[in-house]
Amino acid sequence: MIHSNFGPVERIVKFESFEEGILDYSDEIMNFIQSSKITLMYGQMGAGKTALVRAICRELDCSEEVSSPTFSLINEYIPKNKKYSISGIYHMDLYRLNSIEEAMNIAIEDHFWSGKHCIIEWPQLILPLLQQGEYQEIFIETLDNNQRSYTLKFAL
Repeated sequence: MIHSNFGPVERIVKFESFEEGILDYSDEIMNFIQSSKITLMYGQMGAGKTALVRAICRELDCSEEVSSPTFSLINEYIPKNKKYSISGIYHMDLYRLNSIEEAMNIAIEDHFWSGKHCIIEWPQLILPLLQQGEYQEIFIETLDNNQRSYTLKFAL
């Protein structure tokens, strides 16, 4: 967290990239992912949320194939690369959930406090379970030229 004489200041990193060039920003992305155990991802359908998780897992040298957890709701990835302080990733896609009760039924809070990093697509439903400062956010926007705009907003 960055402080000024006026209190906390948001820390935001922004960049644009084609999907295949996302690893050019691996230092920024990995520093970001390590800074909080819970990362919320926002973007329209097809914006590249799962593609970003795939790039993160490629950097971490995870042996599992990265796919969208739309139907399984939660996928787990174990990194072989110990360069980063990430022991595992829970990749969640909450798009199909209709209530916070459904999130509780899949034991979502147990995953939050497991010690592994949680990267959550479509997190709006579970925001009442989290307090400010417990999570950070990634916003992905599709641009006209098939590039993506990424905004990494660090937890305050």
